[in-house]
Amino acid sequence: MKTIGIDFDNTIVVYNNLFYKIALDKKLIPAKFPKNKIKIRDFLRNQNKDHEFTKLQSEVYGKRILDAEPAPNIFESLLKIKDEFKLIIISHKTKYPYYGTKYNLHEAAISWLEKNNFMSSQGLNLSYEDIFFCTTKDVKLETINNSGCQFFIDDLPDILEFVDKKIKRVLYLNKQSKPPGNSWDKTLDDWINLGEIIYN
Repeated sequence: MKTIGIDFDNTIVVYNNLFYKIALDKKLIPAKFPKNKIKIRDFLRNQNKDHEFTKLQSEVYGKRILDAEPAPNIFESLLKIKDEFKLIIISHKTKYPYYGTKYNLHEAAISWLEKNNFMSSQGLNLSYEDIFFCTTKDVKLETINNSGCQFFIDDLPDILEFVDKKIKRVLYLNKQSKPPGNSWDKTLDDWINLGEIIYN
């Protein structure tokens, strides 16, 4: 059975709407601001409010993660292939935020997976042993390269750049424009198109 490795943040779970909602509630952005995590981050940085974004991130990834949404079409697409492919999650995620309230981010992410049917036998039936939260990028890369997976899907080109070339590296775009560079083998615009990548 072939194995597909998948990143967690901004690949399985997406945060744009949640970042917007919390930033708006805290009056950090104007109401008509784009619902985009990176644009919110850059907006706050330009106002020397980096610390506010760090606090926001801590809240989104910890206390409020259960309000975050799965990436569009991911659950249905993975459900179709779960009997043919082993699925593993490999993510760079510190155990606690760098700043703010000391939420256990690993436990929060597991709770999100449970809530969204990734772990249940009626859902994707993932094994807890196949979820790897790595506290540094180097450990994440080592885990990917030693995982035996044939595909690895991530939203970050700077991770895919260092993934072993024997693994098919897939850049998840979530309908964003493709960045410059070539540190990936395929792009996945929407999870609905997963079959085109893994069966070709």
